[in-house]
Amino acid sequence: MKLHISSRRINSGRTRIFRLSCLLLTAALLLSACAGLRRTPTPTPAATPVEPTRVAATPTDAASPAPTVMPSPTSLPPASALLAPASWTDLTRFAQALRPTTQADLTAAQPPLHYQMDIRLDLEQRQISGRAWIRFTNNSPAPLTEIPLRLYPNLGRTDTVLRIVALTIAGAPASPRLLAENSAAVVSLPQPLAPQATTELFLEFEATLPNEGGGNYSTFGYAAGVLALAQFYPTVPRIGSAGWELQTPPLFGDMTTADPGLYDVWVTAPAALTVVATGITVETKANPDDTKTWYLVGGPQREFNLVASNTFTLASRLVGDVTINAYFPSEHAKGGAAALDWASQAFGIYQQAFGAYPYTELDVVATPTDAGGVEYPGLVVIADRLYDQFDEVGSFFQIAVVHEVAHQWWYNLLGNDQVREPWLDEAITQYATVLFFEDRYGAEGRAGVLNSFNERWNRVKAANDQPIGLPVASYEGRAYGAIVYGKGPLFLLALREQMGDAIFVQFLKDFSAAYRWRTATADDFLTTAETSCACQLDGLLAEWVFPP
Repeated sequence: MKLHISSRRINSGRTRIFRLSCLLLTAALLLSACAGLRRTPTPTPAATPVEPTRVAATPTDAASPAPTVMPSPTSLPPASALLAPASWTDLTRFAQALRPTTQADLTAAQPPLHYQMDIRLDLEQRQISGRAWIRFTNNSPAPLTEIPLRLYPNLGRTDTVLRIVALTIAGAPASPRLLAENSAAVVSLPQPLAPQATTELFLEFEATLPNEGGGNYSTFGYAAGVLALAQFYPTVPRIGSAGWELQTPPLFGDMTTADPGLYDVWVTAPAALTVVATGITVETKANPDDTKTWYLVGGPQREFNLVASNTFTLASRLVGDVTINAYFPSEHAKGGAAALDWASQAFGIYQQAFGAYPYTELDVVATPTDAGGVEYPGLVVIADRLYDQFDEVGSFFQIAVVHEVAHQWWYNLLGNDQVREPWLDEAITQYATVLFFEDRYGAEGRAGVLNSFNERWNRVKAANDQPIGLPVASYEGRAYGAIVYGKGPLFLLALREQMGDAIFVQFLKDFSAAYRWRTATADDFLTTAETSCACQLDGLLAEWVFPP
């Protein structure tokens, strides 16, 4: 989630009181996984807020032109290395990215997706060229006749920056048709894919890296010496209760809703870069042309992201058996150290509160994102413009870091529909922020956070109060940040008061465990809560969450 926060600290005598004024986000900060605080662009007002719809994967008049064949990159690993049959079924290599105590997640998650990708980065030409093999298992109860691929970087643009230039499915050439403002390419299957059956797609794609301001909250582009590649590849979306998730999401808030997957990724790029990505680096290879090839593996995880720069400095800390890494430019050394401290402290608090973190690493990376921060599996990015707030308790910088770390549990481990039910990860992640300040700074820390929530909510409360359980598109202007990030965590605190502290704490652990690697809904939340407290919560949900 993207988060917008301003903070001020007031000192008087021996008592330090800090107020996180506008703690949550103005519609952007927390949206990117809530550990991703983003500035929310002001959306064009709609006469009436409309819930995003799931678009059926049927032919439209927006058919794509026949694809042209892209020459295969020459310095990437050979296709045979990626297509070896054993590479799909022998998953032992993924265990090294998981902690010994969480390696059972590989089988428990049953990821329906497995990506193998060869990527070449040409920074001089601002081009990405890639090949991808995707193994997809139909985990839905009905046969499928089509498979879509999301092209998220194309949203909100008049030009097409991510293009599929060749595609085969089950070995047969295919020409996809474009939907959802060119952000989805739908391909018909040669024959229906039965439940639990598997098929393979091969595609070649290319993308143009925008300059500053490109992509969703500048999370896709090359600016200030930092390469940010969120959603740079064609991705298979999730199948929801009404079919494939093909809605056109708003340009504020989080865009993706995905099932967990496994990733083998080879990245060839200038050798001087420091590459930080979801998963772990298994090996690197120097090439004769002053490039290097990184081989990365990761999963289960809900997406793959990569950030790279030749300006990064690394600071690390071991918390138990998990390595917390902070990457930042050398001029932000104090800010980088603070980010490492806060992330390490938050990690310990959240793991005790919500359950075991799955991976061996957690990376915190400074980037020029327009958001305050954005979350990805095992990786969060924090806006580099915040790093001078390293000595301010309750600063937007501190809030962004601890908020985004909490998204590792609420977005990745437990998934939700971030477009239709954004409160499920954002409000709980904001509540986690309360836990951090309560643990680190006591009653005053808690009071400061609660004041910031109320200040945010009060900005729209009188004129446009809304339930927290609406889709992103149903909020206009500042309402999204005010309601989801301000009012949302206050609902969690009201629920905690009604259930009682001990029962509420156990409820969140049970909810996280029950839906680990699954996608939960508001109904799942309510059912688990009522089971935990053996009580009826309809009144509280009607007051806070659901529209009348």
